[in-house]
Amino acid sequence: SHRCSVAFFEGSCCQAYAHPFIMGAEDYSRLEHAEEPLKGTGYGGYDAKPQAKPHYWFHAKRYGLGWSVPARMEGWVFAAAMTLLFVLLQLVLIFGAGDYPVESIIAYSAALVLWIAVLLGVCVWKGDPRGREWRWGDD
Repeated sequence: SHRCSVAFFEGSCCQAYAHPFIMGAEDYSRLEHAEEPLKGTGYGGYDAKPQAKPHYWFHAKRYGLGWSVPARMEGWVFAAAMTLLFVLLQLVLIFGAGDYPVESIIAYSAALVLWIAVLLGVCVWKGDPRGREWRWGDD
């Protein structure tokens, strides 16, 4: 078990909040060179800045697999663009069949598969990684 040489933090320096202005520079330098890192202090191997929360475009669903509503403005813009593109695909299918309905359905199906691939790709790339696995609502 690690024992600190600083009397004030005897035995518990690894959990204590240490700062050179609070402890004094000399005591702090001894504490800084402790064998174990200081937890939550920003010294001894830990980053002093708190970790920034990742900015995912989509929240993971609480139950099941996948993503739910957008979490950021970029996600809303992407969702709106994909919705508009989907509506345009429907209009092309309805009004663009003309004399060749079979070819039109094949082209529509290919475009729809591409649309789904782009949607899923962006969700995997920019969405919360927890959406890639089944969730039971525990976390």
